[in-house]
Amino acid sequence: LHGPESEPEGAIRYIYDPEDPVISYGSESLLANFEKNGSLLQPGAGWRKDVVSFISEPLAGDLDILGKITVTLHVSSSAEDTAFTAKLMEVDPSGKAYNIRSGLVTLAFRGGAESPRTAYEPGSAAECEIVMWDVSWHAAAGSRLRLDVSSSDFPNYSIHTNKAGIWSLQTESVKAEQTIYTGGALPSRLCLPLEQ
Repeated sequence: LHGPESEPEGAIRYIYDPEDPVISYGSESLLANFEKNGSLLQPGAGWRKDVVSFISEPLAGDLDILGKITVTLHVSSSAEDTAFTAKLMEVDPSGKAYNIRSGLVTLAFRGGAESPRTAYEPGSAAECEIVMWDVSWHAAAGSRLRLDVSSSDFPNYSIHTNKAGIWSLQTESVKAEQTIYTGGALPSRLCLPLEQ
């Protein structure tokens, strides 16, 4: 997947403001509002300054995705704790994009939901893994894959305040400068479970 023009060291930066979250278009878990569930038409690539879009070349052949999609991000943040989201979609030859799956990870639980809380030093590089729900998806030849990375996907996921501690007990939020590393020793990547 090719992202927007990045800085020489392979870093893409944006500001995440919890008071202005990215709104969900299509999801897996908005069970209180079924009209917003499922695979829905998405806004254009990089539709906000806090949404980083990576887009593949057109698929040379059909692609069958079966299982858990995993996104490994190498990131840093100015915050003590924060979230990173990923949404994978298929872009048809006309340019229309429809979501396949999405997921979220926090720096505090970057080892996975079952791991213990891990302290984070603001400004340091950290590896975190987003594991999405299982899916069976057929992407047609000629389509492209697009991966959007951000720090919010509301109301599909609760808004992270960029403060350390339990989300439900937070009463204040702060803006954070987020960095995604895209190469060299810190290769963020998308792994697809492909049907053979």
